[in-house]
Amino acid sequence: NQQRAIELKVTAALASAYARLVNAHDEAVALRDHALPPSEAAYRDIRQAYDGGNLGYLDVLDAERTLIDLRRNYLDALAEYHSAAAELEGLIGQSLDSVDHQAKPELQETQPTEAE
Repeated sequence: NQQRAIELKVTAALASAYARLVNAHDEAVALRDHALPPSEAAYRDIRQAYDGGNLGYLDVLDAERTLIDLRRNYLDALAEYHSAAAELEGLIGQSLDSVDHQAKPELQETQPTEAE
């Protein structure tokens, strides 16, 4: 029956968008909380060692490249999160803010950290 096929298609689209939302949320939080802080600290330490004449510039560039890659991955995860949220909102016809908050993982304080 055509109505059942449409219901299945919408259900699959909802499940897919929700999975993307949850995965992007988890990735962004992991990067923000666990990967970026030590990378930022390492970059600062390496930069200070370079400024003190104890390390070469290639060490600084390597640490900076690692930090930039992590920041890019974090921003990509945030973009994916918001894209999935927008897709879900389009599918349900309302803002996720008006839906039970258990259905939408929230990203608190997700602003990228300042560039060095």
